[in-house]
Amino acid sequence: MDKKPNTTKTPPELEGIIQRILDIDAEARSITEAANSYRSEAEKNIILQKAALKQQYLDRAKKRIEIVAVQEQKIADEELENSKAHQRIKLDKLESDYKNIAERLTDEIFKRTIAE
Repeated sequence: MDKKPNTTKTPPELEGIIQRILDIDAEARSITEAANSYRSEAEKNIILQKAALKQQYLDRAKKRIEIVAVQEQKIADEELENSKAHQRIKLDKLESDYKNIAERLTDEIFKRTIAE
């Protein structure tokens, strides 16, 4: 059986429907392309914002570390000065005790030497 090609013409109403479907498909593709482009830009912006936020956090952390380091150095200096003052007081007391003991011993040795 020979098949003859379909030579019937598509009715104009059907052609209008087909054209409308093709138009809708083209519009959908355009919308999809725009959405994909928007998504791509949004992802790039997120990456940039993430990097910017990370840098801001690091900058704030560095400033805070500097502030804390200065504060800690000040505290350490104060403690060192307090320790030096305390040591000076102890040294002065030792020197005073040494002088008192040395004078008493000198007097005692002198008395014993003369008394003999």
